[in-house]
Amino acid sequence: MPRMTPPLAVSPPERLILETVAASEQIPESVRKRARVVLMAGNGAKNCTIGLEVGMHRSRAHFWRRRF
Repeated sequence: MPRMTPPLAVSPPERLILETVAASEQIPESVRKRARVVLMAGNGAKNCTIGLEVGMHRSRAHFWRRRF
């Protein structure tokens, strides 16, 4: 049976900052991807889904989820 990864706890002020970073054109793409990973993890998405959506390997999505 696959393990379920619980949604990442992202507070409303953190979510606002992450959404701003993810939408900014002036911030490097790598930082915007990290923000998207955390936002998707906060919404309960699985690492493999995040990886496909953002364009990175699922292990990298897992890394940024843990790092946050």
